[in-house]
Amino acid sequence: MATIKRLRSLKQIALTATFSTLFVLACQAQDPPMRVADLNYLNGNVSMQPAGADEGAPAAINRPFTTGDYLWADADSRAELHLNNATMRVGSQTSLGFLNLDDRIVQLRLAQGELILRVRRMNEDDSFEIDTPNAAITILREGEYTLVSDPDNNNTWVVVRHGQAEITGGGQAFTLQAGNSAQLSGTDQLAIDVQYAPQPDDLEAWSEDRDSRAARSQSARYLPPDVIGYEDLDNYGVWRETPDYGAVWY
Repeated sequence: MATIKRLRSLKQIALTATFSTLFVLACQAQDPPMRVADLNYLNGNVSMQPAGADEGAPAAINRPFTTGDYLWADADSRAELHLNNATMRVGSQTSLGFLNLDDRIVQLRLAQGELILRVRRMNEDDSFEIDTPNAAITILREGEYTLVSDPDNNNTWVVVRHGQAEITGGGQAFTLQAGNSAQLSGTDQLAIDVQYAPQPDDLEAWSEDRDSRAARSQSARYLPPDVIGYEDLDNYGVWRETPDYGAVWY
């Protein structure tokens, strides 16, 4: 009888130790980031290279992008990606990489090509940075930005339509205000030419049209812009008011 009691006691101790270990492991585990970039639109030859992969593959609509992933838009191609607080659009022969992406930080790599960036919201602890071969552009406020990277000639162009950006490179740093543009030339010795923002190019005009279409979306009246992919609901259903639940999508 004493032996049975001792066995029961040892079993209880073992179970207690097991549950304690599982509890500690659960507390130490961290949830994955809630934020990813969703490939919302593509036109032409657009491919992606997932983190750790040696080769690229054709990109697909609604493919999530996260840290380490790269996107390539070939000649005469375009793509659009959505974050919960921003929209990114790339043009022909553009390489865009996600160096770091979590709930607070966005760090992109624009190796070459053109990027249109619209930031809808920034919290105090948010960090939004775009790196080119010769500069780092930190977004300071909500707004619309255009960046062009030409690695063959060591040039970067930055246009701030609305908002404010800090540009760092070649041991220098300065703030670019709304309505201005900057051409950054060189690497170790950075030449900076600040002028008024030029007229929008074709990719910017297309981007503005995409923004207008999103604003006219029926779903935009019922869902906040933080909901990634809400525009797609318009293609597959309708919203109706119900007496019990209010607005419901069918």
